[in-house]
Amino acid sequence: MSPAEGASEGPAGELVEVVDGSGAVVRVATRAEVRAGNLRHRCTYIAVVDGDGQLVVHQRADWKDVYPGFWDLCFGGICGVGEDWERSAARELAEEAGITGAALRPLAPVTYDADDGHIVGRAYLARWSGPVTCPAGE
Repeated sequence: MSPAEGASEGPAGELVEVVDGSGAVVRVATRAEVRAGNLRHRCTYIAVVDGDGQLVVHQRADWKDVYPGFWDLCFGGICGVGEDWERSAARELAEEAGITGAALRPLAPVTYDADDGHIVGRAYLARWSGPVTCPAGE
């Protein structure tokens, strides 16, 4: 399946890198396969602090496949195939919060291994005084 084919199927058909514990790519699978098999994948997380030093939180859409409707302390998501960490973080921040051009400060690597998921990721901090516009689909 090509990336274009996966994209036409919506989020479930999106292609995702399955990785080992160190983050090395093992293979590529659809998002649906990753979720169904609870496969380890890469994610980015971006904490946003406004001009007053307040953490910006948002509520996840009710249709999300993971934690629908929950309040989230950061923005972020699954890295695209071949996408580097910072590019993924910038893309996710733009998609989920409408924030573009914010400097991203790397905070730490992230690992998560539990019954509900296996992730290798990176956390970032963005300081932003402008508007935050969360699309209804995010």
